[in-house]
Amino acid sequence: KRKNKMNNNVDITFLIPSFNESGNIISVYEDIRSEFKNTLLSYEIIFIDDGSTDNSKKKLAGLKKKINLLNILR
Repeated sequence: KRKNKMNNNVDITFLIPSFNESGNIISVYEDIRSEFKNTLLSYEIIFIDDGSTDNSKKKLAGLKKKINLLNILR
């Protein structure tokens, strides 16, 4: 386990590269959440925005406001 920036132990970290993936960001998050909602494993999700020119930045920022286990790197 490692500690994330909120000082919680994290069992799994998802690193998700994204370039112009605004149409998929929400569904990727929802799929991960759905698969892990009934487990005892803790997780965090890090989206890596590789310089998207679509609406990805805005979608990620909106998702981050709602979800504290999500981080964004640009």
